[in-house]
Amino acid sequence: MPMSRDFLVRSRHKSIWYVRIIVPKILRSTVGKSEIRISTRTSAKKQAKVIALKCYVHYQELFQDVIMSKKYDSDEIPENADGYIMFFDSMGRKHEVDFGNVPDAAEKELEAVRKLKEKSAEELILLAEKFKDTPKILKLILNSQSDRPNGRSKLSFADLTESYKEYRKTQVKVPGRGGSISSTTQKEEVGRIDFWKHVFSNKTIGEISHKEIKSALEWLNYLPAIHHTGLSFSEAIQLSKENAKTHTQPAVPSTFNKWASVLSQILSYAFDKSHTELDLSASVKLKPIDANKEVMSFTSDDLLKMFSADYGMYFGNASKRLSLEAKFWIPLFGLFTGCRIEEIAQLKVSDVDVDEESGIEFFSIRNDQLGPDGKLQSTKNRSSIRPVPIHSTLLTIGFLDYLKELKSEPGKSLFRLPMASNQKYGKEFSKYFSRKPTSNSTSQGYIERVGIESKVTKDDGTFQSKSFHSFRHTVATRLSKEFGNSSQFGYVLGHKETGETAAYITHGPKDRLAVSKEIIEKISFSELDFSSIQWGKFKKAHSL
Repeated sequence: MPMSRDFLVRSRHKSIWYVRIIVPKILRSTVGKSEIRISTRTSAKKQAKVIALKCYVHYQELFQDVIMSKKYDSDEIPENADGYIMFFDSMGRKHEVDFGNVPDAAEKELEAVRKLKEKSAEELILLAEKFKDTPKILKLILNSQSDRPNGRSKLSFADLTESYKEYRKTQVKVPGRGGSISSTTQKEEVGRIDFWKHVFSNKTIGEISHKEIKSALEWLNYLPAIHHTGLSFSEAIQLSKENAKTHTQPAVPSTFNKWASVLSQILSYAFDKSHTELDLSASVKLKPIDANKEVMSFTSDDLLKMFSADYGMYFGNASKRLSLEAKFWIPLFGLFTGCRIEEIAQLKVSDVDVDEESGIEFFSIRNDQLGPDGKLQSTKNRSSIRPVPIHSTLLTIGFLDYLKELKSEPGKSLFRLPMASNQKYGKEFSKYFSRKPTSNSTSQGYIERVGIESKVTKDDGTFQSKSFHSFRHTVATRLSKEFGNSSQFGYVLGHKETGETAAYITHGPKDRLAVSKEIIEKISFSELDFSSIQWGKFKKAHSL
């Protein structure tokens, strides 16, 4: 049995590494458990990997010896049916040992097997020692049995996926009981699980090979947007295979990874539950997103196109999913705060406040309060929790007047945004802001309508993109020119706080909010004229 992807696990105190050995299903009644955990007595992962490999080899040899010594039915060990011994050594090599009818053939066969297994175990451990400082090569060694044929499990892939769905439900985070995934993630996965159920609907898990997995991933590279196009699974798969032949419209890495990662998890689950002898998930390779995608800052020319004297001309009409208030204010907030889209989109009216002592107006980004639709607000990480002073330019444009109109509804969305199907408030705005037309949709995002290309593919196959997140890069670039050192302004953007950042913010007579206000006011765009961008004027023109 190949090593599980999670062959190393940490103790609950996040210090010592433990080896995780999966017990073959056929031996679980004998061993009394489905897995064995052994302490490596070290917190160094490289050292733990070598120890884990030695443990793995030892237990696999032990498991094989026990299986061969017991009298199981012929369908449980088909390799012994013809009177010879067939086994795979620690390096994944197949051996067939048969001494025919010579005297003491059985004893000689067992002795030959023992020597072959000892030799391969020594080879594997020597290789692990040699490459212990080269993780990529060591990983290949640990997965060296990928050519081994799969097991003979008769469990259908359809039944496997249903079992996996129930398993994922048990992993949903519940207050007081732990959990590893959000309910949103679990719900989003269901459609992707059903997709793979459809792909392998006529297969048992034992009939699926590494080659078939790799073949599926090749056309998955060209999977169209199923949810937006209304295509059935069969239609989407057919179109993907056709596009793969001509290399037409490849999916972006993040889209590929969403679908491929679910397949990987299903296959890993099958292996961990001993429904398959192979860890087929080893064939699923996710794409590095950052390696071929670069999110660009907005140039001065871009900003002039977005925030021109006719700001609002290209907003389009309001809809149930996107208000004109959101289209007016959210780009301005992105420009003068550098906040992430979800940080802005999930704000409630009551999240805006004023510090009585300093008179500084600010809004709070938090994850301990309910959002507009009654769900907990969320943040990317702990550093994201922060007060953000409101830039004077936003006040001049009329934000406080806008706020007064909403004071009677403190629990409502600040920008009248409903929660989307993915339990996020910023999803619809992100699409509105930077959507690029495709063969399936001619709809243009806001920046495309004003003349800014949201995605550009370069000659080397990589591509650059501009989206709402580009505001964040733009603000960081402007502040870098002012301060030179990102540690002096990273807190305002919700970056991880370093010792130098903390010292800059907390030392001295000014408190954190005052220093944040000072930093925010350094965000400046001298090339732009905001005198013609006024909330009162826009409101009157659109009868809001």
